[in-house]
Amino acid sequence: MLYTISDRYIDYLSRENLHVMSNKPESRTYHRKYIGLVTEFKNHKYFVPMSSPKDADYLANGEIKKDSLIKIYMRSEKVLYGTIRFNYMIPVPASELEKVTVNDEGDFKYRILMQSEYFFIKANRDRIEKAAVRLYKMRTTYNPKMSGTNKLMEITLNFAELEKMCDAFME
Repeated sequence: MLYTISDRYIDYLSRENLHVMSNKPESRTYHRKYIGLVTEFKNHKYFVPMSSPKDADYLANGEIKKDSLIKIYMRSEKVLYGTIRFNYMIPVPASELEKVTVNDEGDFKYRILMQSEYFFIKANRDRIEKAAVRLYKMRTTYNPKMSGTNKLMEITLNFAELEKMCDAFME
């Protein structure tokens, strides 16, 4: 299942953490927002955002890059649909999630793209869950004073801080 997150909640998190991905309400095409999938860690639902393909997602020879600790490339053999961005996943109250009905999308090309992403996610759910859990564990136990600086951990949101904000939002 695909979801969007409320502008209200994104705005709330963004006040304290500038690296939370924006819903971009001022530049939406149709009703497109921050779309993603939901997983769960301990007592928190986590929204894992998806992103459109970027030039940086390709190697110099035009091939799609390989998956990494922070990103899975949603693709067919030759076509990149988008990416799943684990380093930007955020805890979210269920009240701030809204299911996306792919068939309600008015733009035909975008609907086909969303269907392709949905089928990729469905076929790769176990791999996606394992990747999310792996990064969550690494980031929540990361201490630069003990283990030294790790660039991937530094560009990954601080899940523990965001969980505190999520809990405060629900109070």
